[in-house]
Amino acid sequence: MSRRAKQILAAEARKAADGNSFVPVLFLSELDVSKCSQEQFLEILTHFNELCANRPVDQRSTYVEQVYHRLLHLLSQKVTIPFDRIVAIVKQLILYCPVMAILTLDDLKKFDVQMEKRSLIIHFDMSGSMNVAGFNPLVQTIIGLCTKLQSQGIQVHVSLFGDDNQERIHDAIGGRLLTLDEFSKGKCVPNGGGTNFCPSFRRTRQFSTPYDAIIVSDGAFTGSISQLTFQEQCHTVFFVAPPWSPLGVEEKHAKAIASSVHPNVPYIGIASEKYPQLDTIIEGFLHEHHFFCSSTWLCYYW
Repeated sequence: MSRRAKQILAAEARKAADGNSFVPVLFLSELDVSKCSQEQFLEILTHFNELCANRPVDQRSTYVEQVYHRLLHLLSQKVTIPFDRIVAIVKQLILYCPVMAILTLDDLKKFDVQMEKRSLIIHFDMSGSMNVAGFNPLVQTIIGLCTKLQSQGIQVHVSLFGDDNQERIHDAIGGRLLTLDEFSKGKCVPNGGGTNFCPSFRRTRQFSTPYDAIIVSDGAFTGSISQLTFQEQCHTVFFVAPPWSPLGVEEKHAKAIASSVHPNVPYIGIASEKYPQLDTIIEGFLHEHHFFCSSTWLCYYW
């Protein structure tokens, strides 16, 4: 394109902007997507389908790839991009560069697109009904599972519930949750005179980042769990019924617990007879669903 033509297009773009109109597609088509400003790139995304359609067929795959790379670069810098514009690129990517539509974790690292890992909160029943021979092995099983997950970068927190005995433990540390290390070394004893679960959910209601929850309990609740505090950041709920739990206890409380999280949050009850498969069920589910892009970018991982 001649210098004169570029000057005319630039003038048209300025005129259109002054009139609160859109930037001409012709002008956008001449921009280098790897070097244009962020504002110009967002305009390209707005008109992306039209820009693709106006390019010669033999140039479209290269153009889509260039836009895609610039998109990943901006996402890695935590730039907020409207989801509908991301979807437009995904559709063109599948059409012209289908192989590139599948991202491995190595691809994401290459483009410095950061992956987020949700925290894990354990709600542990410390009531008297848990004071049975299998309690200590249960504690060690949960600690072993959580230690493994924490070694993978997942932050683990613990909230105890039962009665005032458990509330005093949390009050002594400013009302916060226990760390996994504190729980492991605390030699917590199931000495609660009741099984009041509500305070545990009140403690986690303002957790500031997304998390998954595991409730470990035989389900003999003494408080009204119909009054559970809504958990805004919770993404998954597991209910682990120890071997001595009544049959079907993981289903008994499902409705009340499900009403305290968003409708799309999975509720996974691990019945007492499934307890030996605890590690496999929880770890498998978290590995399949736990990782997601902070940009809400659509991706697959191997």
